[in-house]
Amino acid sequence: MLQSFDEKFTFHLNDNWLNNKNREAIADLGGRYTPELNLKLEIADIFEGLGKTNKFSKIFYEHIDNFLIKGNNLRNCDEIREQLALISKALTDTSILFLKIDFHESKSIPINKFNEYISNCQKYISEAESTLWKIEEKENPDKTTSFSDKYSSILRDLREFYYECDTLYIFLNSITVKLSNNPFLLLEGEAGIGKSHLLADIIESRIQTGYPSLFLLGQQLTTDESPWVQILKRLQLNTVSSEFLEKLNLYGEKQGKRFLIFIDAINEGNGNIFWEDNINSFVDEIRSFKWLGLIISVRSTYKDITISNERISRNNFEIYEHLGFKNK
Repeated sequence: MLQSFDEKFTFHLNDNWLNNKNREAIADLGGRYTPELNLKLEIADIFEGLGKTNKFSKIFYEHIDNFLIKGNNLRNCDEIREQLALISKALTDTSILFLKIDFHESKSIPINKFNEYISNCQKYISEAESTLWKIEEKENPDKTTSFSDKYSSILRDLREFYYECDTLYIFLNSITVKLSNNPFLLLEGEAGIGKSHLLADIIESRIQTGYPSLFLLGQQLTTDESPWVQILKRLQLNTVSSEFLEKLNLYGEKQGKRFLIFIDAINEGNGNIFWEDNINSFVDEIRSFKWLGLIISVRSTYKDITISNERISRNNFEIYEHLGFKNK
């Protein structure tokens, strides 16, 4: 009986506990969250990268696949045989590098290496185009025949592949991919733009797809105590932050899914008082666990008051401004 009593009052992290806490927080948002309003915004995709979800891995695969297909479809041309061989090697290296990625592990994606291969491809494309234009100048100095008739197809292929290189480079260096390697996001936006609604939507989506999350509200952190003291009191847990975070980390590791901690509106409650003095240690503690990530939102007009640019830079936050439905 004593053992049963002890187990009943011991904190056991599971889906039910997380879902209940998250939905309690969503309920406390009140009118800030309207479930019926389910307009999907482009910003939602960055949370796929943040969580290294299956959807993110599919998006990543599609970009790599389009790049490889376009490169491997280049036509043979004896005049640029050397450049085509070098492009082929870069394509093979890219494919091998991609196949080594396990999106269910916490290891970083080797973005710099991908960028190197893309840069090599564009270098060889430029060399190939230059070679073909030099041939034209030599064989047709008076431009009496149409050079494009002879090499138009390969030139078009090279130019289209060059654009595909640009497309892949832009994706690899986007905030979506950056967050997959550095899951620390500062989401800012004007008052009433829909930051709280967005985060609640993301939480609901992660619940439905089985990705672990914890949703906390800045409006409920109302004392001068440190963030973790207030958070653990709010969650009604008799533990310390290191033990709590270790449980969250193990929970994510066992599932092979990154555990994301969301804190909405850190400028609310008493946030303008305590965050500036506590954000460094708060982030450091979370960053020490490789399966955890952090998302905090702040009203733009209070950002400099709640958390200075120095603290943002020091903690290496990726910054995204939420524009709500402005672009819709």
